Parts: sequence; C-alpha cells; structure tokens
Amino acid sequence: MKEKNALKIYFDEIKGYEELTLEEEIKYIKKAKGGDNEAIDILFKANAKYVVSVAKKYQGGGLDLEDLIQEGNIGVLEAISKYDLNKNVKFNLYAVWRIKKNIFLAIYNKGREIRLPIHKSIELNKIENIMGNCTKGSLNENLLEVQNETGFSQKKINSLYNLPSGKTSLDIEVGGESLVNLIPSKEISQENLWKKELNKDIMNCLKTLSQDEKTIIVNSYGLGDNEPLLLREIGKILRISAEAVRQKKEEILKRLKLKKYSEPFEDYFYNQ
Repeated sequence: MKEKNALKIYFDEIKGYEELTLEEEIKYIKKAKGGDNEAIDILFKANAKYVVSVAKKYQGGGLDLEDLIQEGNIGVLEAISKYDLNKNVKFNLYAVWRIKKNIFLAIYNKGREIRLPIHKSIELNKIENIMGNCTKGSLNENLLEVQNETGFSQKKINSLYNLPSGKTSLDIEVGGESLVNLIPSKEISQENLWKKELNKDIMNCLKTLSQDEKTIIVNSYGLGDNEPLLLREIGKILRISAEAVRQKKEEILKRLKLKKYSEPFEDYFYNQ
C-alpha cells in the first residue's frame, strides 16, 4: 500500500513537469555534461513522464513498477553522458534505447535471482552451465542434452526452472518474449542479449516494407545475421545504381519516421 501511495504521489508530481524544446535540451545537456546538478534535475523532470510510459510496457516481468521506473531513470542518466550534441535530435528519441535496455536487463538479471536451498542451487547451476555450452539449436534438444549429462528427469529440470520464489519464472513474457527463449545455446553478453531484442523489433517493422525496400535496409545496416554492404553491392543485388540505392534508402527512412512503427528504428539509428 505504501508503494502504491508513493507512486501516486510521484505520478501527481510529474503531471506538472513540462517537456523541453530541442534548443532547451541542448542547453541543459551541455550544462549537465559539465557537472551541473540542476541541469541534470531539469532533464530528469522533463523526461519523467516518458520514462513512466516506457516502464509500464514492461510490467509483469517480475519487477515492481517503481523499480522499472528507477532503471529507466538510470538509462536517462547514461543518455545524458553519451548524447552527441551534433546529432540535433530530441533527447527522448536518443535516450529511449538506454531506458529500454536498462529495464530489460534488470528484469533479466533480477528476475532470475531465485532463492533456493543450497543443494537446489547447485543443481540449477549445473543445468545452466550445460545449457550455456550446448551447441544444438532448439531448446528441446538442449534440454535433452542436459538430461543425458546430469541424469535428471525432465520433470526435475522443469521444476528447477519454475520453483515458486516470488521472483520471475522463466515462462513469464517480457516485451512479448518468454524469458526461457532468452537462455542462449552459447554464452553471450548482456549487450548482445539486448541487441537481439532490439533487432527483433526492427525485423518486425520490416514487414511493412516491400521486398526490395527490405533488402536495402537489411543490407545497409547489417540487420539480422547479415553484414553491412556498400551501396554499390546492394545495387548489384537489385540491379540498380548505387545512387538509386542511396535515394531509395533516404526515402524509406523518411517514410518510416512518419509512421507509428518508427520507434525501433530510432532506437537503433540514433545510437550508432
């Protein structure tokens, strides 16, 4: 109840915070980069409602809304220090990548903290170590390999992954994807884990493009498992000139920015 009251007070407070213009943002970011705490506070307040709106999308993943907002605010602080004053882009479009990243990884990390008896923790660590070294593709194949190496039954493996703990179960969906699907067949960094999530959003947006348009964007930025190609290389694929590829690419990006599904592209392009 106290937490709900604290959030209500916070929500009432941020209603009065005004957004900044691009010119004001640049002015305060310059000061903030110089260590001006008042400027940092102004930027936090101006983006508070945006952080809350992003945090609400990640509810149900094992962390309270207050914790999600806190993680989002850490993302804002990171964005202030990293913001390129030459980009001439609204701060929230730049910051959203780091806001989402901090929230997503907090859910992944804190949600996996399972309080278990010591012998159960040892068994769970053994399973996860084997999963991390599995070379096969599907989750079912990896679980079968765990069974073979540990001698544990399928029921025991499932119970270890889903023990009640007041924490996040691996079958809870976060951002539209079950955490169990985030267990890698090889060890990957948290940075790569987030990039995988962002890449998935971007690939979903590509469904709105024609095949030729998709070819241009995917190969220009090396999306998915592709390596970035030069304009002339993309031109050879489509049998058009490099200049035609450049023009089409600019046209596609302008069109995407006018659409409601442009956010994942903004997350990606503004943080290159």
